Amino acid sequence: MNAQRDDYERVPIDDRQALRAGRREVLVVCLARGLGGSTRSLVTVLGCLPASFRRVLCTPSEGPFLRLLRARGLVDGHLEIPNGGAGTKGKLSRFVAMFEIVRWIHRHRRAVSVIHANGPEELNLVIPAALIFNVRVVVWSHARDVSPWMRRLRVVLRPLVR
Repeated sequence: MNAQRDDYERVPIDDRQALRAGRREVLVVCLARGLGGSTRSLVTVLGCLPASFRRVLCTPSEGPFLRLLRARGLVDGHLEIPNGGAGTKGKLSRFVAMFEIVRWIHRHRRAVSVIHANGPEELNLVIPAALIFNVRVVVWSHARDVSPWMRRLRVVLRPLVR
């Protein structure tokens, strides 16, 4: 059961355009620290990226997910963001995380090709950086339904959809 599946179709990624522009970093934002369905899917995605891309994981502190990625050599950098849990402290930590992401993107703006948001909550964190620095965003929503926050933010999200 622990054997890695290799029966899926690998889609080649043409990274020549990114290389010419000097943009080769992918910021992967994932709030989950454990090993569930969404994080295991993300392991597969990171394993399929060409070696020319530097994979930077943005996640709260250490956890099983980050340890697995490091053990498999699928992460090249880690941007730690706060996770204050539920309630007011949790909401404030999301704003701090948002500013940390903006600051990181600013420092790496010439190297970042894309931001991968691993769900709607992660998308909410990367919106300011994507808009300010005109960075493309890929969202992998694992949810069945559209959250109330996604409906509220559709006016802000519309410019990100190309």
